Amino acid sequence: MATIKNYIPYNNPKLKYTSVVYLLVLCTSMLFLSACSKTLYPKAPIESYQNYSPKSVLSTIALPLQIPLLQIEKQLNSQVKGVLYELKNQSSSDYDRFNLKVSKQEDIKLSGNASSLKIAVPLRVRLDGTFEAEALGFSISETATSDFAIKINFATKIGISPQWQLQSQTTIENYQWLVKPTIDIRGFSLPIDFIADLLLKNQKEYIAKKIDEALSSQANLKGEVSQVWTMLQKPILLSEEYNTWLTLKPEEIQMKPIGFENNTLQTTVAMRMYANSYIGANPPNNTSNLPLKNLQLTNQISPQFQITLQNHIDRQFAIEEVKKQFVGQTYTQGKKKITITNINLYGSEGNMVLAVSMMGSLNGTAYFEGLPTYDEASQSIMIKNLDFSLDTKNLLAKSAAWLFDKKINKLIAESLKMPLKTSLEDLKKEIQKNLTNYPLGEVALLNGKLDQLKMGEVAITPDKIILNVLATGNLQIKMK
Repeated sequence: MATIKNYIPYNNPKLKYTSVVYLLVLCTSMLFLSACSKTLYPKAPIESYQNYSPKSVLSTIALPLQIPLLQIEKQLNSQVKGVLYELKNQSSSDYDRFNLKVSKQEDIKLSGNASSLKIAVPLRVRLDGTFEAEALGFSISETATSDFAIKINFATKIGISPQWQLQSQTTIENYQWLVKPTIDIRGFSLPIDFIADLLLKNQKEYIAKKIDEALSSQANLKGEVSQVWTMLQKPILLSEEYNTWLTLKPEEIQMKPIGFENNTLQTTVAMRMYANSYIGANPPNNTSNLPLKNLQLTNQISPQFQITLQNHIDRQFAIEEVKKQFVGQTYTQGKKKITITNINLYGSEGNMVLAVSMMGSLNGTAYFEGLPTYDEASQSIMIKNLDFSLDTKNLLAKSAAWLFDKKINKLIAESLKMPLKTSLEDLKKEIQKNLTNYPLGEVALLNGKLDQLKMGEVAITPDKIILNVLATGNLQIKMK
């Protein structure tokens, strides 16, 4: 009152009364406003984003290789014809001198048995020379000629080195005389069993060489696989509608042992690659161009293919959608009520922050934080465990404890769902369509099947909210 006395003259009762009334009204108004409305200015969680790139997953792309044995057989018979080889001035003793001319009698036949290639080679042999025999104590020497036929059966194990070189290991299984060899000298039969050993020795080396040549001609594994390896490193369009691309970076290459089934040479090459997805109107330009690596031989190949796909929500679009839901909404708690005037979304250390501006019983901005997650029922992004930020919570405890019944948290969390622009099932169908007979240049076709989509983490970037989806299935390549 001392302070008031200094400013109000005592000799003016009217002025003294008016001033006191004004002061009482001002104090009452301030007390009323203080009781009915409070202000809230907490520190905002720091806006921050981690450098985000889709997770690379090591996947297998299978390349089954099948070559009909008939195809190799034709190639082999086109190479092996006429006179195969001639042996001159051969000898089985100090007295015999003879020549051999070996020709193919009929087509060579191939068949497969588990891990071995069976080869039946029918040969016609002409033998001529000078032979000596003994009878009744006399030595008889005479020139003779004989024609006979033999079928030699070979087994070849075929392999491939880490440097992509075809290797074969040929053994003789048995032989059969189709026309038995005989030489008659003046009524005496001369045994010539040694001829079979000579034929087998020479034929083994010859047929092994021809098998290698025929296989190399029909199965240029390194050349064919190298073309596919190069083509797979170019971006593959998974979905034109959603601008989704698949990029592959080779890591290693494996192959199962060569085997035979249903008269077909069979093996599987597995390309192990890191798979990434990319979203954009144009194909990514940061693709690899790695040369074909050395081969790793394995007995087991896992055909599983995995890739992390992405479904994007533009952050500004999400903010506008959230504003439509909340701005202008009024929330009451007893006699207290607030009206939301603005809202914003941003990222902070992996969390999503919701900045809610309000007026009414509480004026200012409250900050909510939670983990963005995918809600499968509504196919939307929502915020899990939504709660006030720490500083907001501290200030509310002092000035607006009535908000702590979590009613507003629950209402916002239940209403805050950002629908994906793309149904995951639609995305799966679109990708499946494009993975059917996808051309890899002029050399091969890519075929895939997606078995399932598994929801992954939700990430927030300065301009996008990203849902990661792990797609699993298998990819196979068919050579044209």
